[in-house]
Amino acid sequence: MKTDKLFMYALISGSLLAASCNSYLDLKPDKKMAVPSSASDLQLMLDNYNLFNSNYPYAFGIMADDYFVTTEHWAALSNQMTRNLYIWQPDENTAEFWSRPYTNIYTLNVVLEEAERIVTDPWESAAMTTVKGSALFLRAIQYFALSQLFTKPYQAEQADNILGLPLHTQADYSVKSVRASLSDTYELIIHDLEQAIRLLPERSSLESRPSKVAAYGMLSKVYLSMCDYEKAGHYADSCLSRYDRLLDYNLLDTTANAPIPEFNEEVLFQMRSTRQSILINSRAKVDTTLYRLYDKRDIRSRLFFVHNPDSSIAFKGDYDGRGISSNGYVFSGVITDEMFLIRSECHARQNQLEKAADDLNHLLATRWETGKFEPLRFLTADEAITAILEERRKQLLFRDSRWIDIRRLSLDPKYAITPTRQIEGRTYSLDPPDGYVLLIPNYVIERSGIQQN
Repeated sequence: MKTDKLFMYALISGSLLAASCNSYLDLKPDKKMAVPSSASDLQLMLDNYNLFNSNYPYAFGIMADDYFVTTEHWAALSNQMTRNLYIWQPDENTAEFWSRPYTNIYTLNVVLEEAERIVTDPWESAAMTTVKGSALFLRAIQYFALSQLFTKPYQAEQADNILGLPLHTQADYSVKSVRASLSDTYELIIHDLEQAIRLLPERSSLESRPSKVAAYGMLSKVYLSMCDYEKAGHYADSCLSRYDRLLDYNLLDTTANAPIPEFNEEVLFQMRSTRQSILINSRAKVDTTLYRLYDKRDIRSRLFFVHNPDSSIAFKGDYDGRGISSNGYVFSGVITDEMFLIRSECHARQNQLEKAADDLNHLLATRWETGKFEPLRFLTADEAITAILEERRKQLLFRDSRWIDIRRLSLDPKYAITPTRQIEGRTYSLDPPDGYVLLIPNYVIERSGIQQN
């Protein structure tokens, strides 16, 4: 029976893969297909792993500078949009990066409205509270993903005057799309996560389900993208004070094809993008300059990478548990190693150098061979920030965090990143500010009249 219900609820959401025109969904759902009547029914809708855990926009991974491909492999790609994303060229065929998140948002709005409508028995009230918190958490993630692709990097002093996203908090598919301000966009994301924290359980029995700890971590990531280092550090601390376990890389098999297990003890919320052919190991190569940043005593130099027969370097250290046999995914979830890096950077930016070093040293001691790591000490904030950003570069490889870093650091000339690509003898650079923003799909512009990026 549960399988039948899940199938029916999936039809409500899974069939709505087109985003809006005059409304935010083209396809009108047939609500007669299934009417949820309990918290467990709504939980089944949220447990759609393909929608909410394995469908993060893959543009993050393609546009990041974690890898390069040869001209031959680039030219052989069948998808023109993928080729354009790789060299940061404008492309209006971005429908799936827009429509999939908005489809998920619609489904989550249905869940939230049904959760208010359904009268629960006393013994089911806690489950319904978790459903509400989970839906808010997941909606915040969808809007955050959209914000990192379709809006400019956040600047507090200008956010009221910069275009944000169309914001939909109801399941009324006829509501006209209007772009809110960037300030209002982030305000909704933060509000959803703050509400989720109040409603969710401390930990979830499944890493694929939201929890209070994961919501604290996600809120930290959002504030980091806003360059609000005080609040990013505060929420990273709130996360780590509740759960701070790290893998000891000394206990992992560096020779394994997939050395880091899926759903490992660092994962607070499991999420990934869909697999992309440009990112498989036969195409995506790690730059030797990046590889040389790792000390030989650093276990990551063996755990994360494999040397190909042609002497190129491929990545195998993904947190999705696939390794070299089935790469092409990008891990996009919430995880404790990044929380230590966020809290460390935020300490450094507030000139709390000892605390910054403590967090970074605690993380790196689990990444290096036992007894080989010498703890770091910082004399200046600049020295600390530089070291921490380099460790983010080395630890968060092939995760969506790199794209967020490229965007936020563009606002700070001292630490700004300008990635380049070499294709067909030509050099392409990712130049601010327009290079950080995708074009909204043409059909959305034509039918809704919202302003194009």
